[in-house]
Amino acid sequence: MTAVSAQQLPALTAQDYARAERFMGYNALPLVDRSTSPPTWLAGDRFWYRVLTPQGSEFVLVDPVRKTKTAAFDPAKLAAALGTASGKRYEAARLPFRTFTFSSDGKQVRFAAEDKNWLYEAASGHPMKVVQGYSEMSSRKPGANTGL
Repeated sequence: MTAVSAQQLPALTAQDYARAERFMGYNALPLVDRSTSPPTWLAGDRFWYRVLTPQGSEFVLVDPVRKTKTAAFDPAKLAAALGTASGKRYEAARLPFRTFTFSSDGKQVRFAAEDKNWLYEAASGHPMKVVQGYSEMSSRKPGANTGL
């Protein structure tokens, strides 16, 4: 009978963990240009997705039936409206949300930012308003992709 001895591994240090953390997905993702989120499907076979760019994010709306690909909304107008409503400054490419929902008619964009739920009249560019009782999670259809 032979005895097997377990080899003692060196103890990991905080420096080892910090070095490993640099390679985690959330730290490496900003280094990848034009990475996209999974599509979020809408009624009528349309979908939107988010693209990460060196400047920030773009939200893209695709209609495969019509073979169109456009901005999901005007990010500069949304940033200006949110800034006016919240008293903070926002850049079009660095909006403070990753996901949103469209109203059923596609004219309103709903999202959560600054610990509030917001409604933006995308079709008209009207200013923001805080929406009471709106929850991003409750507005999603079962099985819908979150777009995160």
